[in-house]
This record gives sequence, structure tokens and C-alpha cells, in this order.
Amino acid sequence: MTIDEALNIIDSALQPKHLNDTQELVFRQSWVGKSYAEMAVTCGYNEDYLKDIGSKLWKLLSQALQQEVRKSNLQVVLRRWLQSQNEAIATAISIESTDAPVEIALPTPLQDCQVDWGEAMEVYTFFGRTRELEQLEEWIINQHCRLIAVLGMGGIGKSALVIKLAEQLSASQEFKFVIWRSLRNAPRIEALLADLIQVLSGQTETEVSLPKDLGGRLTRLLHYLRQSRCLLILDNGETILQAGTRVGHYREGYEGYGELWRQVGELRHQSCLLLTSREKPQEIALLEGDTLPVKSWLLSGLNLVDGQALIQETGAIAQSPSDWEIVVQHFAGNPLALKIVAAAIEDLFGGSLSEFIAYTQQHQSSLIFDDIRHLLDRQFNRLSDLEQEVMYWLAINREFVSLYELKTDLVSSTAQRHLSETLSFLARRSLLETQMMSFTQQPVVMEYVTEKLIESITQEIITGEIDLLMSHALIKANAKDYLRDSQIRVIIEPILASLDSSHPNQVETLLNRLIKGLHEQYSHIPGYGTGNVINLLRHLGQDFTGYDFSNLAIWQANLQNLRLHHVNLENADLSKSVFSETLGGIFKIAFSHDGKLLALGDSDGEIRLWRVRDRQLVASWRGHEGVMSGMAFSPDDQMLVTASRNTIKLWVIGDEASAPRQPLGQSLRTWSEHSGWIRYVDFSPDGHLIASAGNEDRTLRIWEVETGECRHILVNPGGSVLTCTFHPTEAIVATGNGDCTTKLWDAGTGECLQTLVGQSNQIWSIAFSPDGKILATGDAGGTIKLWRVETGECYATATGHIGIIYNLDISPNGETIASAGSDSTARVWSLDTGQCLRALLGHTNSVFTLGFNPLNQTLVTGSFDRTVKFWDYQTGQCLNTWRGYSNGVCAIAILPNSTLASGYHDGLIRLWNLKTGTCIQTLAGHEDFVWTVAASPDGQFLATSGEDRLIKIWDLATGECCKVLRGHLSTVTALAFSSQFVAAVARQEAEGILVSASYDGTVKVWDLATGSCLRTLQGHLSWIWDVAFHPDGQIFASASFDHTILLWNHQQDESLQVLTDHTHWVWSVAFSPDGHNLATGSGDHTIKIWEVATGECLQSLPGHTSWVLTVAFSPDHRYLASGSADNTVKIWDLATGNCLHTLEGHVNWVWSVVFDEDSETVISGCQDETIQVWDVKTGERLRVLKGDRLYEQMNITGVTGLNQSQHHALQVLGAISPYK
Repeated sequence: MTIDEALNIIDSALQPKHLNDTQELVFRQSWVGKSYAEMAVTCGYNEDYLKDIGSKLWKLLSQALQQEVRKSNLQVVLRRWLQSQNEAIATAISIESTDAPVEIALPTPLQDCQVDWGEAMEVYTFFGRTRELEQLEEWIINQHCRLIAVLGMGGIGKSALVIKLAEQLSASQEFKFVIWRSLRNAPRIEALLADLIQVLSGQTETEVSLPKDLGGRLTRLLHYLRQSRCLLILDNGETILQAGTRVGHYREGYEGYGELWRQVGELRHQSCLLLTSREKPQEIALLEGDTLPVKSWLLSGLNLVDGQALIQETGAIAQSPSDWEIVVQHFAGNPLALKIVAAAIEDLFGGSLSEFIAYTQQHQSSLIFDDIRHLLDRQFNRLSDLEQEVMYWLAINREFVSLYELKTDLVSSTAQRHLSETLSFLARRSLLETQMMSFTQQPVVMEYVTEKLIESITQEIITGEIDLLMSHALIKANAKDYLRDSQIRVIIEPILASLDSSHPNQVETLLNRLIKGLHEQYSHIPGYGTGNVINLLRHLGQDFTGYDFSNLAIWQANLQNLRLHHVNLENADLSKSVFSETLGGIFKIAFSHDGKLLALGDSDGEIRLWRVRDRQLVASWRGHEGVMSGMAFSPDDQMLVTASRNTIKLWVIGDEASAPRQPLGQSLRTWSEHSGWIRYVDFSPDGHLIASAGNEDRTLRIWEVETGECRHILVNPGGSVLTCTFHPTEAIVATGNGDCTTKLWDAGTGECLQTLVGQSNQIWSIAFSPDGKILATGDAGGTIKLWRVETGECYATATGHIGIIYNLDISPNGETIASAGSDSTARVWSLDTGQCLRALLGHTNSVFTLGFNPLNQTLVTGSFDRTVKFWDYQTGQCLNTWRGYSNGVCAIAILPNSTLASGYHDGLIRLWNLKTGTCIQTLAGHEDFVWTVAASPDGQFLATSGEDRLIKIWDLATGECCKVLRGHLSTVTALAFSSQFVAAVARQEAEGILVSASYDGTVKVWDLATGSCLRTLQGHLSWIWDVAFHPDGQIFASASFDHTILLWNHQQDESLQVLTDHTHWVWSVAFSPDGHNLATGSGDHTIKIWEVATGECLQSLPGHTSWVLTVAFSPDHRYLASGSADNTVKIWDLATGNCLHTLEGHVNWVWSVVFDEDSETVISGCQDETIQVWDVKTGERLRVLKGDRLYEQMNITGVTGLNQSQHHALQVLGAISPYK
């Protein structure tokens, strides 16, 4: 019995009660034999408190299970109880009885059933099925069945039947939730469960917060199925089952669905899961029974009357009543078969059934219906080549597709010319579904055509004789994200699996052979062949270095974030392919008020203007040095204001961005009067004023656009001004402040009109509704409050985010509010009620910015993960992702023999020879930013960590990862080895102590010999950015955004000392070589030197003009180096406290500095993608190290299919083009 199975048993026994979070924690820890003392260490609770919780829990369980439960006998009692329940069920089954199953007590009928139809189709016509509907309703409503399978062959009408049933039940108020999901695109079980739980939890539980394991997610689903009466409908269950094997067995990787059926069918709850499938899963076959809450219904065809009605709807006529009977019976009443045959009769025999029957009898053609596939085989084989080509494209597109998009998919002009006629023919054969001039296929038809496509493509790859591979894209690189993911699952992966099955370990060879054939036969010929091969090889993880694709058409290739070093694309046609953009972390986005332009501001200070209509880059220029913190269009869209650090710039855009009044990239005006970071800027509704929020100087400033004068400097004495926005119709500015207040200011007089109080965290984001009547505020604790401006009343509070809410925006219709959070999610809420409507998942780092498109229901989000995502905020589907690429240096560490280790944004660790400036080794293993690298004291091992929450230990002799440490719940920002480190050379393992810090607010102490976490230290109130060990190997320091430094002994649970003189975030910490002093760098622009023994601040070193991100002592204890968000490195004389050199050369934040072993050079790693080596005595820059970019030395000479901005972006990312 697993722990999750045990928890399910407990939930069943305690009905209607459930364990709370603390009880569940004690239960889980007790199950694995942890003592209360051990629980207290790992979970952060007081030991006595946990004992009290445990005592009450065992009493509660003893009453529920009717036998004594103790911490020591927990597993024994539950196994004994489960055995007794199974025996009781077996006894009940063995007794022949007509008694109804035991009823589960249900709540009174529910109001306001929440229906989520997902991808359910519209059922416009429906014939018969009265008996089936009545029986299914009886099972669900009266017998309270938990799991029901509606089975039947393809086309028999399972989906239509269940949709009709769901419509009836949703109107009956029996259910709080009715949720429909299609399995047609074979979603992974974990993704499906996350989707269902997200809906059932009111968007409070998402992929980010859910357990990663299947058992944990099933437990959460069962929790909601017990909490509310829910009807879950999963359609097309056969797609997760393995074809060609024993009935009811699963495709590889989909076995978890069996556990879903088992738990839903076996464990007690008040809900129902309804599955449609062509096959019965084996678990349902084992669980079902007349007196059990698991049932299945084998759906047969329509009866004569209903079948006749369906055929007659097409206009068919019969001379004799027996003709109807012959056709309906011969096709077993299968609705899809009858529709297809009726269309053929209409097309070939003028709608006369009699003539059709006479013809088949005369030609001795069989009407006997065996399987829908045979009918589709006959129908498909009768199609023209052009009709088959379109059918394949409809299957590839996976959903309704417009006539225009289908036409652009087709390669030949002949096919494009005859497309409308072709679609008309297919519609007459009932092979299409149409909806407002868009087209798709019924699920059974789409599956059939997809299978034929996979079979044909597989054979073409094996034989090398390609046809479909040239005329059809297996995935569409420029498709909506969720569609491309589906195409990978149902087309790309099955093709590769089929190839590997028939030609084990030869798939790459077969695909590489195709490239040679493409060069020989298809140079300069349009088509999808090369793009398909690239996409297949990419899915296999192929290294493309040195590949030659010159003179080939490369259509629909997904080249985003794909390393194409030294790849030859000379004279290639790159139409419809997608590449990475030159985007850093996205900090600001802004739509023009007419919805025509989208502006982006990133971590590199770049400003980019995109035309929304076709998503083409109109212009880009370097607007600032470093992170963009503010951006807004003027009300007439003629100007753009931006902010970074303490600078505001005003730019002319013009009526048409493609033809501005003056060159873009030249600012009209620059303001630099703020004395610290500016967090936000906004235009007044008349465009005459600009407001700016000063984070560090605690001011709101009002600027006159025409004269450039500062009209008001409004000071918030309580704390920082973190955000500001103008009222949409009046000269009123609202500010969100560091003292947890929201203030409304008169921009004309400077008077504070109103102060809103009620939030317990700093206000980071703020937004007015379009009519100005509602104000929304978001804080650092993940809470949104909605205020009525006229009265100052807070009428709703919304929670769901974990951490800071960086940005808010309200939809143009004033009904919806969107929020962007540090928890990597965006959320959509009802402005009326504050209810979370949807959580938008997909970013892998903080979401800093978002905005509603003024023209449609698109929401755009921007993240530090270098992506911009376009969402349909009504459905939550991600429509498109722009992937940027920048490769900043996050961390560096000195190694023996003049070697430097460096961690990058691209997840790679690069080792450099400092004497030659060459990269000598690359370590790959992280999925995202590597924020920290730490060398073991003996230089034999390297520890790395970052966004993926993993800590990896590398053996530098072999370049292999020898250990992975897991436990942090968020980004791991810092690592430090204790000097009491031992390298177990014989076992090639590291032994000793490592400490790690994280955004999750904890420090963990690790035993490297075992890989276990010895203790989790909690003392900081915010993110922890840095840790450093004292030379004695016992004491270490941690630096946090709560403005403090804590000193710890790694063998103790409580901190030894708290250092509190900084007034802003503490970014960095370092011990002097003799251990007497500690240096810290802070967002207050200072470096402080502390005496370790007393905790006294000995010295404060001012000089930087922005955050001090990193500090390091020289090994000879003569110098201190510091790196800052002001883009400089400073070298300080420790004896005098004087700044010896300010090293200028970087153009972005300096994240890391280290001295070499002889203290003669200092090395700096920067967001600008460079590592720079400096002479300590002279301040001279000796060398610049830069890693290979994404498209380094990729030859794009003579390429076509790119516009000028795309061509430029590829060159910025390393591509070469000898002539322009």
C-alpha cells in the first residue's frame, strides 16, 4: 500500500470530513517512520505542536476505523481495515440480490452548475437514443455510479449521445461542475489531471502548485470529487489505448489512466466520470458489476425509424419502405456510415436508394457492414489525389481551419486554385464538419486519416521515395502552441516509434539519408520535406552542428532555441519556419490604444515595436542600458515613454510605425531627476502629463510633456512608490506604495485625495477599470483587492498567486482583470466578484508584465524566461509563443590551473582557460538559467543550480554529473561548499557539507556523501539571494531581500546573529580570507564591511549608482571587488576604503565577480553575455570571453523567406551573411 492509497482510505473513512494540511503532513511523515523531532526539522513546525496534532489525529482515526490507531501501528491498522472492507464487498457480490447498491448521501440540489465544455462539438441534429439516455441517467442520478464507460465502434454516436446527456444533466442542478474533455490529442495523464483540478479548485491549484507525481494528483482530484458533485466526461478514450495488442491495454506512457479508472471506480466519492471509448479499458472490465458503482454500456446502431430519419435529412428518397430497411440494417445503424453512404447516394444516384440498391445487386457489390474503417477505406480510395491531399491537411490541422489557412498550406498552385471545389466535394461525401467557413473532420475520420498519414510517411522515410513528406508538414511550426504540441504527440512521436520498431537504432541514419536525397532531387523545389526531417531529428535530440541544408526549401521548421552552430543555409527558402527572437527577459509590454502596435521592453534595454496584424517586427532600438521598468503609449499613439533605472525617455512613434515622423531610436526628451529606480510610467488621459513612480527616492513625479518641466514632486513618507497609473478620464494618479497603502493624487494640485488601507504587503501593481469606477491593487503577498473609487470601499479580495503580483490590467469591456506573478503564472479574474476564472500556465520564470489587446480577446504576457505568450483568455489556451534568446552570464567561479567556471541563461556551464580565452568544456544538464556555480575547496568538483530547482554536483575530471540534489520548491539562487570538504577519490564522489539558498525563503544544508538534506533553515522573510561559508567551515552567512544578513552554524537550526543596517534588498555576501570580516552588497547602492565576531558594521562604501549585486575579497585580503546593476565593476582598497578603479565596459548588470588565485586580476560576469578580465592594479581590460550564440556561424547567405528584421535578428544571434 502506498502513502497516497492510504490517504484515499482515510478520506473515505472520514467522510464527510477530510484531513487538513497539517494533519496530512503528520500522517505522511509518520507513514515513513519520521519522529516528531525529525518532522519539526524538515517542516519548520514546533515539535510540541506536531505532537498535539498527532495525538488528536490518532484519536480521530481510531473513531473512524473503529480500532485503536497509534503512530506506531498506522500501516498495520490500515491494511487490516482495507482487508475487512474487501471481504465485505466480495461477500456482497457473491449473494444474488436485486437490492440497489448502497446509496451515497448527496447534498441538496445545487444551484449555478458550472459547465466547461472544452472541445465538445455542437450537436445540431440528434435522432432517437431515448432508452440509452434514460438508462445512463438512472445510473448517474439514482444509482450514483462513479464510473461509466459508453462503448462502441467508431461513428456509432457515442460523443453525440454523451453531449446530449450532459446537456440534460447540467440543466438538472444535480451537479456543481460538468466538465468535458476530449482525449483525441492524447494528453498525458498528469496534464489532464492538472487541467481538471484547476477547474474544480476555482483556479487555486495549478500545475505550478500541484504535486508532480501521479499519486499526489489523483489524491487531489479525489478530494474535489468528494467535496462537490461533479460530472467529468472524457471523450475518445481509445486514443490512449494501444492498437494491435490485447484489448484495453495502454500506449506506452499512458498507463496512469488505468490508475485513474481504478481509483475513481473503487474509492468513495459523490461524483461520476463518464468515458467514451471504442474499447473497454481492462480496469473497468474488472470493476464493473450489476450491484457495483461501475457500469458500461455497449452502444449499438440506430433503429430503423431513427436511421431512416437520418438518411432522409440528406434528401434521399426510396420507392419502397423495404429500401430503408435494407440500407439501415446493412450498415448496422451506424450514424457516420449512414451519413457517408447517404452522401454517396446523393452524389452518384441522385438521392435514390432504390437505384443504389439495384446497382449494388447488379454488380454484386456487398453492402454488409463490417467495420467503419473498411467503409472509410473504400471512401478514401475513391477520393481524387487533390481530395486526399486536403484530407491529410485537415487531419494535420487538428481543429477547425479557415479556407485561407488551408490554401496557404497547399504547395501547388493547382491545388490552391481548386480548393473551394475540393471542399465542396468532400462536404457532399460527409467527410467534413463545417462551421462559419471553417472546416475539420469528425474524430473517427481524423483518426483514420492520421493513421494513414503515419503509415505512409513511415514507408516514405524507409524507402526514400518521398511524396507526402514534401507536400505536407507533419507539424506546423507557426501554429498555435497547443496545436503544435498535439501534432508532436499524435504525428511526430508515432512516426518515430514506428520507425524505431521496424529499424531499431537506425532512425537517425534513415533521416540523414533523406537529407542527401533532398539535395540530389529537391534543391530549389518548394515543399515541406527538409522542414519535416529537421523537426523529426530535433525530437530525437540530434546535434545539428555542421549540417548542410543549402539550396533547400525549409518550410515549417521549428528552429526556436535550437543550436545551429556552423549550419549551412545558403540560398535556402525559410518560409513559414520560426526562429528565436533577440529578446532578453521581458519586463514591459504595452499595446497602442488603437491595437495596431505592441511594444516590448526587455532586460537588455531594447525597445521593439511589433505590428499586431501580422506580428511583424516594425522597428527595434537600444533605448536604455539595462532592464526596462516602465513603458506606455500616449493616448493618441504618437509617442512612447519608457523608463529604466533613474531615466525616463520620450520617443516619437508617428501615425504609422513603418513611416514615423522622425527616425525611431531618437528620443524627444530625457529626464534623469529621480535618484533611484523608476518602477512605472504612465500618460495622463489628455496626453499632456507623464507620471513616474520612484521606487528608491519615494516620490511620484508629474512631468509636462511639452515643456519637460517637473510639475510636482510628491513624496510618500511611508515608503517606496512602486507603481502608478492615471485615472482613464480625470487628472488623478493612483500609486501603490511600499508602506502597503494606495494613494490617489490630484495631478493638477499635487494634493493627496485619498488613502486606501487594507493590504498587509507592499503594493506592486495597480489598474483602473475603463470607466474609472473600480481600482484594482496587487501586492507582494499574492493578494488582489478591488476597490470602489467613489467610496474607497474594498468590495472583493482575490487570492491565488504565491508571491509578488507584478502587473495588473483590466479588459477593455471592464469585465475581466488579469494579473502577472512571480510564481510564473498569469491569472484571469472576474472584476465583478474577484473569482479566479483561469490560471494561465506555461512560463518558467516570473511573469513581469501583461496587457489586453484592445481589439480582441487576446491577452499577452511577458516573462523573465525570455518568452512572450499570446493567450485566448476566455479559454486559457496559449495561441502563440515568441521565444527570445539572450545568454547572460549569471555566475562565475575560479578553478585551479587558470580555469574559470561560468553559468549561463541557456542552462549550460562553460569552462574557460583564462590564459588563452578559449572555452575548453561545456557541461549540459540544467533546463534554464544557471544562477550559481560553486567550486569545491580542492577544485575537483563543481556544484551548480538555477531555475530548474535542481542542484547538480559535477566531477570535473570526467565532466559527468555525479549527484543531483532535490528539495527546494523554487529557484536555487546560491551554493557554498564548507571548507571541511573531502573528495572520496576512490568512489569519485564528493563528501562534506554544501549549503543552498532559494527563492522559497529557505537555506538547506546537504550531506554530499548521501545526498540527503540534513536540515532546512527558516529565518528570512523573503527570497534568499546569496550564501557564503566562513573559512572555518562551520559558520555561513545568508543574504536576503528582507534587508537582512543571517549568520548560521550549519549544525544548528537557529541563526546565530542578524545584521540589519541595510535599507534595501541584500544581494551578495562574502567572508574575508581570514574570516574576521564580512562584506555585503545591497539594493541601497552600498557595500558594508562587518566584523564577524561582534556583528558591528565597520564601514559603508558608497559609490555605485544602482544595486550592488556581487562582492568578492581578493585572496591576499588587500582588495574588494563589486559588481552592480549600474553596469560597472569597482575595485576597493580595503585598508583605506577608497575606490581604486571603476571598470567600465559592460553594458548590462554585472552579476558576478571573482579574483584569480594570485589577486592580480578580477573577472566579471555580466548580463551582456560577456566575461571580462581586468588588471587589478591598472584597471585595464585584458580579455573578453564570449560563448557561442544560438546560431553561431550559421550561413544565411542568399536565404529567402525572411524579412529584414528577421534577417537582422539571426545575425545578432550569430548567423553570418557575407553580403547584404
